[in-house]
Amino acid sequence: MSCRYALVEFLKEWSTLSSIERRKLIGKALQLPLSVELSYLNENLNHDNGGLLKGRSKRRTTPLDEISYPLPPNAVWRKVRLCTGKGKQEKIYMQGWSDKDEPLCKLCQTSCRNSNAKTPDYFEDLFCSLNCCEEYHLRTNKSSIRNALFQIEHGICTNCRLDCHKLVERIRPLSFESREEYIAKVAPNLAKRKKL
Repeated sequence: MSCRYALVEFLKEWSTLSSIERRKLIGKALQLPLSVELSYLNENLNHDNGGLLKGRSKRRTTPLDEISYPLPPNAVWRKVRLCTGKGKQEKIYMQGWSDKDEPLCKLCQTSCRNSNAKTPDYFEDLFCSLNCCEEYHLRTNKSSIRNALFQIEHGICTNCRLDCHKLVERIRPLSFESREEYIAKVAPNLAKRKKL
């Protein structure tokens, strides 16, 4: 009977979590209450190793030289030329190279062992794995971050559970006056805000 109770309690708490919070907890050994587990996780993220709270950054974007891991000792930066397809313009990227003349991944700075590593044809050849390529893309491309967030949350606000994506789709064809009326009807808490 106690296992059933614990399962029901877990499901109740799990259903109240946002998609991002659920994703943080997946694959972890958990105990009830889940809010305590989340607070431990957030505390570690925010305080360990000079994390988010210690950073106090005011920047809107991270400079490209801070996106990648630091180069290992004895490694150097080299220009790498990519020319994909006929008639396409050549692009030049900076990539780390080891003292053993091996190209290093643009993100994690480990050796690239794929067949095109030394003479890359595609941008993906500058990385040790597809995971590193995707992570680099997320860090450098603002729209990819928004798309990834949308895949997780599906346009639903984590605070008030309002389906913002659906709301925007509905008000887009309306005139400005009609938009305010529609928002007041569908999302009164949102309509009360001064900056709408």
